[in-house]
Amino acid sequence: KPFIEELLQGKHLTLPFQGIGTFGNQVGFVKLAEGDHINSLLEIAETANRTFQEKGILAGDSRSFKPHLTFMKLSKSPWLRKNGVKKIDP
Repeated sequence: KPFIEELLQGKHLTLPFQGIGTFGNQVGFVKLAEGDHINSLLEIAETANRTFQEKGILAGDSRSFKPHLTFMKLSKSPWLRKNGVKKIDP
């Protein structure tokens, strides 16, 4: 938490959302609207990743960070799969 407070320098981080998308038709998510808040999130992610690496902890995979809010994962919804939902259409 302290490094996040340092990065934000007392400012509030507001995350406006706009639009929806999918990852591989299996995950539904809400997209972040464009703006400076994305740079703040990227800085937080980079700092967290660097901190984990310094402590010898492998942090995630090598894919680029894409800030979003997941609202549905078919892998976590057995009821949907059981009732015929095989994919999320974008």
